[in-house]
Order: sequence, then structure tokens, then C-alpha cells
Amino acid sequence: MGDAGYYYPQFDADAAGAQLLHALRDHDAQIDDYRARSRRVFAAVDPFAVENVVGYARRLLHLVGGDEGFKASAPVALAGAAE
Repeated sequence: MGDAGYYYPQFDADAAGAQLLHALRDHDAQIDDYRARSRRVFAAVDPFAVENVVGYARRLLHLVGGDEGFKASAPVALAGAAE
């Protein structure tokens, strides 16, 4: 999630201040990059994205012993899903 917005670690007030100054100074000029980074982060955690549904389903199958060849990154075809 550090790729979206203006990330600073933990409760680091100095880093937070630096990010705030960066946002005030450069946000408008970098809006396209900001939006692209945010879209990538949101897509990665979208609960309805086919890749995320497949990964979750594979993990559930593995959890209940229904998939001996478990590999979370292996492609799986879902009924009705676009290729």
C-alpha cells in the first residue's frame, strides 16, 4: 500500500511532514502518476478482480485439502470469467 498516496512509515512525524510538503509542492504536476499508482494498488486488492477471486479460491481449496497441487500463482479458469 506504500505505493498509493503519500506514504510514510509508522508514525514518523518527520517523514509525514516531508510527504505533506511534497504533496503541497508537487501533487498537481504529478497527478497522472499519482492516479496510475493508486489504480494499481486498488486493482491489487479489488475483491471482485478475477485474479484475486482465483487466488482466494485456491487458498481455500488448499486449506480444506481439496487441491493437492496447490500453487497460488497457477492460472485457474473460472466459469463465465473472461480470458
